Amino acid sequence: MPTSVHTHTPSLKVTDCRGLTVRNVNFHRAIIGEQVEARIESQTFDVAGHLATRRDPRLFTAFQGDPSAPANITNVFSLSSALLFQSSVDAGWKARLSGSAGNDLDTWDARGTYRRLEYDSLLRPSAAYEQMADRQVRACERLSYIAPSEAASALNLCGVLHRCDDGAGSHFIDACNILGVPKQQRRRFLKSLELPDWPDDTEQRDALLGPDEGSKNTDSMGPTGDLLAQTDASGNRRSFAYDTAGLLSRVELTLASTSTPRVLLHSLSYDAFGNLESQTAGNNVTSHARFSMIDCRLQELITCRSATTPLQHLVYGYDPAGNIVNVLDQAQPARHFKNQQIQALNSYEHDSLYQLVKATGRESSTAAIQPGLPTPISLLTDTSQLLNYTQHYRYDEAGNMLELRHEGQQAYTRRMWISPFSNRALAWEDDSAPPDADNLFDACGNLQKLTQQSLQWDGLNQLTQMDVLTRNDGNNDSESYFYDSDGQRLRKIAMSSAKSIVHTREVRYLPGLEIRMDTANGEHLEVITVQAGRNLVRCMHWVCGKPEQILNDQLRYSVDDHLGSCTLELDNEARLISYEGYYPFGVTAWWATRSVVEASYKTVRYSGKERDGGGLYYYGLRYYAPWLARWINPDPLGMADGSNLYQMVNNNPVNRVDVQGGHSMEFGVYDIFLFLGIAMGIGVLIYALHEIQRAYSLRQDPRLDLYRKLKLKYDIQLDEFLSLDEFVVNHYKNSQLVLHEDEATQQPSVFVLSSAKQLSFFNQHKSLHGFLTSQFARNTPHFDFKRATLLPQSHASPRAPGTLTAFRTNESLWAPSTGSSPVKRNKKHRASAAPAKSDEPSVQNMSALAGKIPLQRVSEEDVEAYFNTSDFLKQEPKYEGLRGAVRAAIENVERGRGNLHKVTKNTYSVDLPGLGGQTGRGAWRLLLKRKENGFAPHSIVDTH
Repeated sequence: MPTSVHTHTPSLKVTDCRGLTVRNVNFHRAIIGEQVEARIESQTFDVAGHLATRRDPRLFTAFQGDPSAPANITNVFSLSSALLFQSSVDAGWKARLSGSAGNDLDTWDARGTYRRLEYDSLLRPSAAYEQMADRQVRACERLSYIAPSEAASALNLCGVLHRCDDGAGSHFIDACNILGVPKQQRRRFLKSLELPDWPDDTEQRDALLGPDEGSKNTDSMGPTGDLLAQTDASGNRRSFAYDTAGLLSRVELTLASTSTPRVLLHSLSYDAFGNLESQTAGNNVTSHARFSMIDCRLQELITCRSATTPLQHLVYGYDPAGNIVNVLDQAQPARHFKNQQIQALNSYEHDSLYQLVKATGRESSTAAIQPGLPTPISLLTDTSQLLNYTQHYRYDEAGNMLELRHEGQQAYTRRMWISPFSNRALAWEDDSAPPDADNLFDACGNLQKLTQQSLQWDGLNQLTQMDVLTRNDGNNDSESYFYDSDGQRLRKIAMSSAKSIVHTREVRYLPGLEIRMDTANGEHLEVITVQAGRNLVRCMHWVCGKPEQILNDQLRYSVDDHLGSCTLELDNEARLISYEGYYPFGVTAWWATRSVVEASYKTVRYSGKERDGGGLYYYGLRYYAPWLARWINPDPLGMADGSNLYQMVNNNPVNRVDVQGGHSMEFGVYDIFLFLGIAMGIGVLIYALHEIQRAYSLRQDPRLDLYRKLKLKYDIQLDEFLSLDEFVVNHYKNSQLVLHEDEATQQPSVFVLSSAKQLSFFNQHKSLHGFLTSQFARNTPHFDFKRATLLPQSHASPRAPGTLTAFRTNESLWAPSTGSSPVKRNKKHRASAAPAKSDEPSVQNMSALAGKIPLQRVSEEDVEAYFNTSDFLKQEPKYEGLRGAVRAAIENVERGRGNLHKVTKNTYSVDLPGLGGQTGRGAWRLLLKRKENGFAPHSIVDTH
């Protein structure tokens, strides 16, 4: 009799003679005592080793009974390994033709959309043409570059992509810094709401834009790329200060209407891993995070108005595999109502595949799994209006939710109909006819109707319009969306009819600024946003039309949970504005507010994303319907997050987050990036940046494109975990670069570790599923960065506006398993990159950026003094030949042989190979202190 759902449920992998994985076998059990069920995922490969087909367990079972059953994905590659054709049961088919240089020329998809790219003589993209079914060809994008000249050289613009005309308007880069990073940018919006057909003539393109000169923003950066100041289009200035380790230490905001800065964040402290442990916001609210000393898991999040008044005190409990099983808010007392004890406690249960199967918590009496929000509760009333609930979830073999059963104030069951040979799903009732999936999804898998709201999509499968309310006369209330060349939403326009008048509410999204206008009440609101540590701060500045109940320039500080969901909103006096709780998949379970007017201005909610008028959450790459617990269109990154292109966070919404709507990760893993290493692998990183930017400008999949180019250019073998023990840059390095590739999708990820201690921890836990899972992100607006190092770029390589210009890093939050408990995960292969020879700018030419130091001698006096310290005398009896090992390590440092790592500002480590019989590098390190005339031995540590 199994004692757990995880008993006898290993993960198995079957490989062919080439080492390619052809079967992944997992065993599913949702209830203790239930018979275990094998779930087999199948993959086939062509003779060149490319992924040919992939079937999830549901379609693999269907294929066993019917060989004509389709695969989730089918790929056809050319002899040069270029992807020619791809067919997906979820996303339809797509075909492409490439040029001799590997650049995309023509693409077609299942909706009948044709797209053609043009290039200049330097093979830089210059125009993109699009023809949707039954429509005329139009130039949807044009790109213009600055020719070399003295004026362009003074602004560092030679060869830079100066202008990009896209679906929202035109983006201009007016100046760059010496690293090639834009420091002055402008955005001009279109006059018309129709999709543009950009002419070749510049003056004719200008005629399509609004009359203003554009919204200009300016960035100021330090010599290593740290963002020091940012001025938005309205003249509001954000200032950032860093400590000696490059960690954020202070954030200030100076409004355009005043010269006095407001402190938004100060008094930050970090632990040895770079985790943010405490901070103080501008309203004197302190936030504390406590991490486990054993495995660095988050244990508590505490937010206090004063030392004795906690506003929120979240305590986390975990199972042995690292899944959160309960979250208790100790700041909220238990209450009794209707014969129930109601605690601020959420509990969770998972099946053997770590899918959420049961959840309990609190809800308001008016809450339901629906697009709309429940009626807010007044903060002044008794919170006994909150009652307990329990939800049960059931999934099919492919991870589609079949049933959500709710037990609470209002009991109900939501069931989903799943297409037999795809993961397209719709809500339905058992006694009703199956939904018509052919008419409710288009050929590319985009949902056409959401409840009673019709949806429209552009040629890139981006949502362009939602009819919120349909009228017989055709004057529908609608919400329209406009995107830039990177696919990021820059404009939202909601139109509603009142008798014979059409009112318009418009939002324009600019860097650090949202401009909101409403013709119904003449309101013009500027929302100034600043990420300050764990808090998102929003300053509400009304140009006109301010409500009487709210002060102008009101500051709103958000307090988030571990997923980034906004739970509390506080004003500048630390008074509560709103308080909100969520069901596991993102529907609001209850919320309370001190004012209905103030509540109407809350837009950021679940997972830190904006909730639109129809109830959808915008993530950056696509939209999420929380009441359906799934995305409304297939993953634009393909199978980056699994075979089911509609599944939300692998059905584990308590432990996983999706930052951009394309790839989920464990909630702490996106903080795994530490200092960006600029000594080792500099050529690879620079080249990677170029290729990501180029791929996005060409509308290719940058992950696949980057992997192939890295492999061809640097001969990087991504099929084994290589040693990174070589010295680079005059036998000195301060970082480790690790590349990881998903073997099915060929999606690489880069991880940079900046010290021996971090590398040792990495090597110890790299096999855990999800530990290395991440993706290349174009924008990272949600984090406050530990270091934002910007690398030089070749001006000959195009860069689309707004694309990634650096790998940015955040405070670290490691997520290994506890102790020695066995962890059953789907293990993915990791690989690392050896130092690569490159014709890119050399590291020697960037010594100022690298911060490298000349190697100097260790004096004999310092060595003898160390041999007489208590630290050494305590260690010497344990290991034979310790003195000789220390002297050999010091000799290696002086001769440039060995692995010298920078640990802190003035502390370095070097290996002690062979000590105590250890093999390879081993676990022991000699720490050296930096002195004015060299180094001095300090102590011996075990990094494992």
